[in-house]
Parts: sequence; C-alpha cells; structure tokens
Amino acid sequence: MLLVAASSVVSGMAPGAVAAGASASQSLVALPDAAMQLTAYGGYVVFSQYDAQSDDWQLMDWHDGVVSTLPVAPRSVPFDVNAGSDASGQPVVVYSRCATEPSGAGQPLTNGVFLDWAHAAGCHIYELDLAGGQEQRVSAIGAPGASDSTPAIWHGEIAFARTYTSARRRIARIYLWRPGHGLERLQAGPGPCSPPLGCRHTKLSNPPNTTDTNDPRAYVSAMTLDRDVIGFEWTAIGPNVEDLGMVSELVVDQLDGGPQQVADSALYGGAGEYEAPGSPTAVGDSLLYLWQATLQGYSNNTRFVSFSPTTDSWSESKSSSGAQLAAVASDGQTTYSLDYTPNPLASGSGTFPGYQAGICSAQPVAGAGSSGGTCELTANTGLQLQREKRHLYEVCPGPVTVRPNGNGAIYCQSPLNARRTTHRR
Repeated sequence: MLLVAASSVVSGMAPGAVAAGASASQSLVALPDAAMQLTAYGGYVVFSQYDAQSDDWQLMDWHDGVVSTLPVAPRSVPFDVNAGSDASGQPVVVYSRCATEPSGAGQPLTNGVFLDWAHAAGCHIYELDLAGGQEQRVSAIGAPGASDSTPAIWHGEIAFARTYTSARRRIARIYLWRPGHGLERLQAGPGPCSPPLGCRHTKLSNPPNTTDTNDPRAYVSAMTLDRDVIGFEWTAIGPNVEDLGMVSELVVDQLDGGPQQVADSALYGGAGEYEAPGSPTAVGDSLLYLWQATLQGYSNNTRFVSFSPTTDSWSESKSSSGAQLAAVASDGQTTYSLDYTPNPLASGSGTFPGYQAGICSAQPVAGAGSSGGTCELTANTGLQLQREKRHLYEVCPGPVTVRPNGNGAIYCQSPLNARRTTHRR
C-alpha cells in the first residue's frame, strides 16, 4: 500500500492540458439517485440510476441535453458499463449480465466500487449501440465455467475480467479480445496469496463474506481502454495482503509493450477516513481519474488527476467550480464530472458529508456514513492540470514497513506489488 505524500505543485502544464484560456464548467442537469460512476463517448454520457419503486437500477444516458432510459432490462446492482466505439467508430457501451450478481445485490445503496465481483457468476459481455441499436451478447467472448465482467471497449476491441467460479481461489484474469485475432491474456494485479505464508491455511466462507480475509480473492471493479493503454481498478483480499487484508489499486498497462504501473492506490483509516482513486478513463497514452479523500485538513477533498506511464508523472486540478467530485469521464475535449453537494450534517448524526455512499441520494444513507446530497452532471472544458510531486516510495526488502523520506513518512511498496511486466498487442 502506498501512502500518498503531500502534493507539491510545480510550474508547467501537464501533457495534453490546455495551454491557453481559463477552464470553465457548465452544469448540465441534476441526476438524482444516480450511481457515482460515469462513462462517456461521442457526446453520450452513460450512468446507472436507482429506481426506488422497482428497487433496481436503470441504464441511462445524457445526449444533446436530454436524459433517457436506454432500452435494456434493469439489474439489481449498478451496471459495470463502459462507453467507447465499435469497429466502425460508432458510440456503443459494453457491460455484463450475470446469473448471480456481485455481492451487494439487494443493497441498492451499496457503492458500486465496492461490489465484490469475485462472487459474481454466470456473467457474459453485452454491447449496445447508443444511436438506437438493440442489446447484443458478444458471442465471441465466453468459456465454459467462466464469468466475464467489467468490460471496456475501444474501436471494437474489448478488454474484460474473467473469473472461473469453480476455482478454489477466485482470482480475476484480464483479457483483450480483438475481432479476427481472438483473446490475449494481459497482466492482472497482485494476487492475495503472497509468500512465504501463502493461503494454505485458509478456507472459503460460505455464504461469501465480502470482508472475510480468509476467503482469498482478487477482482476488477472498473476498466477502461484506449489505443495505447488499459487501466483498471484492482482489489485483492486475503490474510497476507497489506493494510487490513485488502489492497485496492488503480493499475495502468501500456499496450505497446511498456511496463505495468500502479497509478494510485487506496488508503483506509479509522472513523470513516480514506483516500482512494476511482473513475478511471484512458485518454490516449494517459489515465485520467478521480482522487478523493476524507482526511483531516482537506477543504475540498476531490481532484482530477492524470497519470502518464511514459513519463511516470502525475498532474492534477480541483474543479473550477469548487465542487466535490463524485465521478469523472472524458470525451474528446470535454471532461464530464458528477458534482456532489452534501447535505448539512445534523448534530450528532455521526455521518460525513464527504464519505460518499456511492449514490446521489437526497436522504441520509443508513450504514454508509453519508448525510445524503445532490449531484449534477457538469461539462468541464479547458481543464488545466498542473504537474505535481507525489507517490514517492521504495520497494520493501521484507514485510511492509513505514520509512521516512524527504517529504515525511510514507509506506514503502511491498514485494506483493513490486512487479513490472511487458506484453505486446
């Protein structure tokens, strides 16, 4: 686990940032009861919205100023949806449908980021043409005993995570499917069974327990794909995983053969304190994502962050409107955000306005540490990201320890995460 050092902004624009003109944000529409996840392509912004009357989630889009329900059946959890282009360049979305939904099904206010996809089963990849097409299963993707989920698409190529539900350890594998070329297995994140102890003395829980570290597993909760990179949110849970038995990372892999790198990682503390990356969007050869925290001393605890694996550098910016960011997505020259306005805290409520429950609920979310709040879809143009110094770490020779460096104490990287790999398309 990495503890992010305090950021220090230095002069100079980030690669791909707008060099002239001030950044601007325009509120587009309120999105009540939307999941705090966004994806966008070709002028379409796609998200999941909770319907209290039917107690399920609808797949929605915003396009040309209009919010519409997409012509697909709802599901009991937010959609693992990703927008991109098909082989002809037309805007489409891909997502899974499962015989057994990930853990958290039946709890509509559960944060989609924390759905346990290791315990989903019978999942298959589907594609929908956003310009009026019908839902179609991607029949070329699938294998006996496999459960495929959290897909991403770019020019008809689809990346996805695969879990074999009969396996004793449900460790996700990552594949890239290219029409006419079949499947290529890519490098996944760290497994939950690290030496020297491994997982020999553990047992699976029945029924599954999403917080049980004696049930070793690893899964992908979100994925993004572009021409040059693939990015994904990776969670590993097990008895020998650092930081309370769970590691959650944002991983980026260069598809031209460069090394896999950890762009960011989560840190969880007591009393609802945390810092974590989310909403990954591959943009060319970089990864844009949301960074959020509920640590003391942060007046605005969310930021746009861009990581370049080629230069191993980060750039960041707060929202020009000063809003808290609940989700982000990039589409050409526009960066869309879900701007969150928390309700005022009630005296003695014990909730945190920044501790988001994964849904834009106007009412307090019981058990999620949220006072509730509202969300607006916002279009951000001319976003200017400034280079920053962050993520200074060392590779630990042994167990995870805390070591000082020039910016203060940070966690060094454990052997579990010390990995570099290459592959080619």
